Amino acid sequence: MKSLVKKCILLLSVVLVAASCTSDDGAGSSSQRQSKSSVIKSNDQEVAIPDLPGDNTLVWVHNFEPNSLHADTLANEAAPSAEWLQQGMLEGLFGIDSTLSYYPELLATEPTVEVVGETMKVSYRLRADLKWSDGENLTSEDVQYTHNILTEGCKKHSDGSVVDNSREGCVYEIPELLGYEYVNDFTVLNETEFVISFAEFYPDWRSLYSRVYAQHAFGATAAEVNQNLVRFETEAGKKLPSSGPLKFDSWEKGVKLDLVRNDSYHGSQNPEVQNKEKPSVEKVRMLFFEEKAQVATLKAGSAHFIMTTATGGFDGLLAQEAIDLELATSDLFDHVGMDLTNEHLKKPQVREAIAYAIDKNALLEEVFVPYYGEEIAPLGNTYWLTNQPQYVDNQEKYNASNTSEAQRLLTEAGYNQNADGLVVDEEGTPLSLTFMTQSGDYLREKQQEVLAEQLEAVGFTIKIVNLPGDEFYGTAASSRGPFSEKQEDTSPLWDLTLFGWFSGPWPGSQSSAYGDAEANNSANNIYGFSNEAFDNAANTCNTELDSARQQDCFNALDRYATTLTEESGLFVLPIVEKPPLLAYRNDLLEQRPIVVGVDAAGPLVNVADFKLK
Repeated sequence: MKSLVKKCILLLSVVLVAASCTSDDGAGSSSQRQSKSSVIKSNDQEVAIPDLPGDNTLVWVHNFEPNSLHADTLANEAAPSAEWLQQGMLEGLFGIDSTLSYYPELLATEPTVEVVGETMKVSYRLRADLKWSDGENLTSEDVQYTHNILTEGCKKHSDGSVVDNSREGCVYEIPELLGYEYVNDFTVLNETEFVISFAEFYPDWRSLYSRVYAQHAFGATAAEVNQNLVRFETEAGKKLPSSGPLKFDSWEKGVKLDLVRNDSYHGSQNPEVQNKEKPSVEKVRMLFFEEKAQVATLKAGSAHFIMTTATGGFDGLLAQEAIDLELATSDLFDHVGMDLTNEHLKKPQVREAIAYAIDKNALLEEVFVPYYGEEIAPLGNTYWLTNQPQYVDNQEKYNASNTSEAQRLLTEAGYNQNADGLVVDEEGTPLSLTFMTQSGDYLREKQQEVLAEQLEAVGFTIKIVNLPGDEFYGTAASSRGPFSEKQEDTSPLWDLTLFGWFSGPWPGSQSSAYGDAEANNSANNIYGFSNEAFDNAANTCNTELDSARQQDCFNALDRYATTLTEESGLFVLPIVEKPPLLAYRNDLLEQRPIVVGVDAAGPLVNVADFKLK
């Protein structure tokens, strides 16, 4: 089976336009707390803080304005807001709840899966009487149309599957067709039933068709669909229909984007959603401000919530009585990775000494609690996250520091402490490690600072060298970051690194971060780990259909990386499941939903549970 690519988080600098927002004089009574319009200085510009609309409008203030509403384009890769907006308008076959579990959304029930050898066949049935917002039926042909648009023009094998996910000839704008390239037959049986055949077994098949397009409205060709998705309307100005709880209304670039309620909405099947009907709010407005203006807008009562990435600019929100901070589910986790080719880190005692030197609990208390308002559990697994029922903490004994054990292990490995308290080898040379993360990433640099202090307290000599995002994640040898190609004539700039991997409902893509360079994805395996038993076990886990056996399989697989089950293990120290910053005005909201802060969900999927005071 082909390897599955692991996705890491890349935060690039985005130029944000802060402009004066016009106020709305709505006549509704859903919110009588009208804010007072004011002007603040932000990035050397005067920014008008708008009044809160009075027309039952939910206001979300955010810093990443999408380049377009085409969520799949590379241009929107660093801006999750594009996908979050689309998820509020377009539903898929499955949704994702706060435990990172799939649930049937457009589907009536869980599909049936038939595996024969390396191939698979999945039989689906849609919910009855599904409608687009323009009144047209949503049918099996819409799902088939979506698949045809995704793969239009792509070079294909004789069996109909796409050649190696290369995107050669593909017209639809999407970085990769992971999973879709295995589809070699799509048969529509009737309006609600269809069967999809896969040339190879694809374990994360539930992730496919996460947004379904309307055949009658989105465009006759992939080129037309690309164009129509940019502003969610046709060239003639006709708005595209929705299947989700919201419809597109208008977009004033650099200022605001408005969605309105879909009165034809069929209701969510998310087991966590209370309101199974159409939303109670009539409109959702997204305002685009940088962090200082976001904070000012929320403090002024001109917005109902913020959901974004936590940075230093959000200091002080906890001090506001009218503002609640909440932990949203995330599929992103931060970890410390070790380079197993380093002369010191080759020794398992040194790696375990680092694990015992680090105090995850103290780190989270100092770095994360001030931004999220409540305790966050340390992470001890890289396949399952803390909010998932399958989670097991494989690093529980490393959550708090154990300095004496760390020092004992270093002594066992042949090191001593000199008069200055530094750990040195037999020749008196300090045990020095270069620690790298992405520069300009506020929370990661704060974590790195605390972690360095904890390691130095045991006697390690830590040198911090950080790189901007394009160099940190760059694959060119000249970048010298964790993902650059290693050259014989140049030494890497890092020994320890701190960054994030994305997980998800199906955790198997994490294996490509540890798999053998020849068997899996060499670009992801930066640690130097290679273990044939791991590769064999990973293949077993990827093809396991029974949920209980799959849970145990991936928990066992994780121990190759997070424990010293084998001498080559314990090269990854997961730190925390990193949630987005989610802040609400408690005096403006009567009810708020469970928010899932992953790309394939976001704050608008469960918008039906928002209710304004």
